[in-house]
Parts: sequence; C-alpha cells; structure tokens
Amino acid sequence: TIALVGGMEGLVGAFHAGLGMKRLIPSKGPLMERLDFVGSSIFVPTFLVSVGLNIDPAVLIDRTTIVVGLLFTAFVLVGKTTAAVITGRVFGFSMTEIGLMSSLSFGQAASTLAIAQVGLSLGMFDQVVVNAAVLAIVATALITSYGTRFFARRVPLPVAEHAPIGEQVLVDVRPNGSDLDALATVAAGLVAEDDGLVVPYSITVPGELTGVRNLVAQAEEAVTARGLDTDGVVRVDESFADGTLHLIAEHDVSLVALSWEGPRFPADYLFGNEIDGIGLRSPVPTVAVRVTHPWTRVVVGLGSLTSDARRDDARLAFEIGSRLRTPELLPLLVVARNHDDAHVLQRTPADLEVATGPLRERLSLLAGSDLVVVPAHVLQDFSPRDELRLSNELDDVNMIVVGGPHRLSFSKGAKPTPLGSFGSTRYAVDAPPHQ
Repeated sequence: TIALVGGMEGLVGAFHAGLGMKRLIPSKGPLMERLDFVGSSIFVPTFLVSVGLNIDPAVLIDRTTIVVGLLFTAFVLVGKTTAAVITGRVFGFSMTEIGLMSSLSFGQAASTLAIAQVGLSLGMFDQVVVNAAVLAIVATALITSYGTRFFARRVPLPVAEHAPIGEQVLVDVRPNGSDLDALATVAAGLVAEDDGLVVPYSITVPGELTGVRNLVAQAEEAVTARGLDTDGVVRVDESFADGTLHLIAEHDVSLVALSWEGPRFPADYLFGNEIDGIGLRSPVPTVAVRVTHPWTRVVVGLGSLTSDARRDDARLAFEIGSRLRTPELLPLLVVARNHDDAHVLQRTPADLEVATGPLRERLSLLAGSDLVVVPAHVLQDFSPRDELRLSNELDDVNMIVVGGPHRLSFSKGAKPTPLGSFGSTRYAVDAPPHQ
C-alpha cells in the first residue's frame, strides 16, 4: 500500500514486505525446518513476499550482485525498447507514444524472478542470479512508475469527434421559463445550418399524457412553421433526468437544449438542480435555454480559458451564438478577457465585434433585447456576491448556458470533470482544436 501511495509498483512494496518479515523469523528453532510460505507459486504478490523472505538484504549491495543486476536491467530495457520501437514504426506511433509503450512494459518482468527462483531450486543457477534478478525487478518497476508518468504528460491529448451540433437536437418544451415561440426560434437556429432534425420532447407520468402531448404538438407546429423537420416525442419515465438521458441514447442526439428558469445562484449553490443532473451525465453537448422574447443582438462571453475543456466550451458557445444571429445578421459581440483569448475562436466574421475586459462588468450593461451565450464555467467562476447581483441584473435577459459532454453545471458543489485531463474534444465546427 505504501509503495502504491508513493507512486511505485505494488510488487516493489510486496518485496520489501518480505524483507521486513524476514527480520521477525528466528534463524533456528524446532519448527524452522517445517515452515513454508503458503501460496508462493500461486499469487504473484505473495510470491514476491516469499522472495523477500529468502533474500539477505546485505547481499543485494554486493558488487557482483550489482553488476549482474545492472546487466539484467540493461537486457530488459534494450529488449523491450527495441520491441516497442518496431511495433511503433509498424503502427505509426510517435516517439512519445513509443516511449510510453516501452515504459509500461519495463515492469512486466516478474516472470524473470520466477524463472530464477525455480532455477535456483533445481540447482541450475547460483544465488547471485536470484539476487541480481531482484535488483533488476526493483529497478525496472521504478523506471515503469516514473517513466510512464513522464511520457504520459507528453502524449498528445486524444481528439473525440462528434456529429455536427445541429444534426439532431433534443429540445425540452416544458413551460419552464421560456416562451415556446422563442424556444422554437432557438431550435431552428441550431439545426438550420446542418439541415438537422428538431426533436421536441417532454417526460411525464401515466395520467398526464394528454396535456404533454398537446404541448409537444404545439412545439412541432412552431418548428414546422419555420420550414424545418421535426419529430416530437413524449416519454413516460421515472424522472425527467432519466428520461432525457434515455432519449439521448435512443435517438443518437447531437445536442440537448434544456428549458431553464434562469439564474438562481443561491439555490443552485446549496441544492444543485435538475440541469446539473442531466448536464453532468450527458455524453453530448448540452445547453440550458431561457428565452422569453425576441433578441436584437447576440453576446458571447468566453470567460477564463485555462484548460482545453474551457476552450472547447468557449468555441461551442461561439458556434451557437453565431447560429442564433438569424438570417437578418444581427450584431454579434464577443467578450473576452484579452485579444489573445479571442484568437481561440479562429473565426472572425467581418461584422464581429470583440470587447475585452472583465465579463462581469459587461454583463451588467446588457439590454433586455440581448441574447447572452456563455459557457458554464463563466457562471462557476463568479464570486457569491457577483452571483447574487447577476441573479437580479439578468432577470429580463435572454440567456443560454453551454456545456460540452459531461460539463454543464451551475451548482459549485457539483464540479464537472474537466475532459482536458483526459482528452480534448473537437466539435464539428470550423474552429480547429487549440494546440
């Protein structure tokens, strides 16, 4: 356990445990000739403990043992590195990936020690071979532990390809703060560029199907009136969150638009909310939408771009904001901390306006006719005082909060896992991923 906590292979700890136990066993006694280590040939960790019991630590620092151990270690490193290079060249791996592959395989040499132990029992090897094999195993385990970390940090982040965000959009049509006609306009803007399908949906329980079906039918009419394809869905499920997640899986959805009551920062912070329950579990981009009236300008706030996940969400917010300008080409304002942050978009339409400075100040200057599109991390980064003030200031402003897969969350007690830790996400937009 101590070895694992310290970042080393567990087998190193098992071997040291055997060395420690050796001190507790008397060298002479009436039962000594009858003692045996149970399981020494069955389970690798207990085998390594038994090896430690049979090794005298003093001989491990003997000159001959060290020389032979270094020779064995060199054989392992050269042999496994050569195999990794050949394999990497065949499959087109980079040198960093080859280094990672070889580092992972260095520590897989426990069989060497088993062979030495068996050879010793058969009289084929001397004790020095077993001692040197122990040194080689410990050395290669340490190299694996730290070499793997070294190369893992340098391996390029994997890129996950997603369908165009407007290919099939699941739209929550509950009367939950948004005007149905304005919500249909948002849905139309999201799918128009991709000639996608709008799927208005609602989750209900038995006995309330009639009213829900009427609501979904109204949404279908509003979307159809805008010349788009639509296919409404009514689902009976245990909860709204579970039903939504089931629909995402069943319909191969590219984006989910959830109806949202608007900023409720104190309650979100203390209790979480339904948006979190879906946004943190959704495998596709998810947006929370609160639109109550038409808009005359779209404002996209990028927020802090300190990780790949944040940059991905900022580009996704910009893509959604660009689509919602409508055919009339409404003004589009991008608010960034500085011009370097604005460059992450890799797209600058001729009529795009970029404003730099604190986003908090810009949000306080918004008009009721604006549509604000921001990544979820923008709200998460606000201080409690700013959150309370914004709850009132943004009460009449149309707002969309954007989150990539598993990243849409309002409550600070439910932090999303940053995918930048495991891999960057490339959405099907024109902007390439940040390098």
